[in-house]
Amino acid sequence: MVMPETPKSPRARKSTELWKSSRYTNLVRYVPSGIYFARVRVAGKLFRDENLREPVLRVPLAVVSGFQKRQRRIQLAGA
Repeated sequence: MVMPETPKSPRARKSTELWKSSRYTNLVRYVPSGIYFARVRVAGKLFRDENLREPVLRVPLAVVSGFQKRQRRIQLAGA
């Protein structure tokens, strides 16, 4: 007997609609405001930059690598 797929909960569906992936690694956009955020996984932990404060894509791209390097340094110093 094949079980029908259960629909996703409205809450889960809504949260995926709020965040949109960009075509660049470690960069997501919060749809309601249009602001880009950096999402970086370092040593198994997920970090999100508070706010890149720019709706224009070229500025956040330059900031993401610096954010990632800082998080790696922090993790290495704490280990």
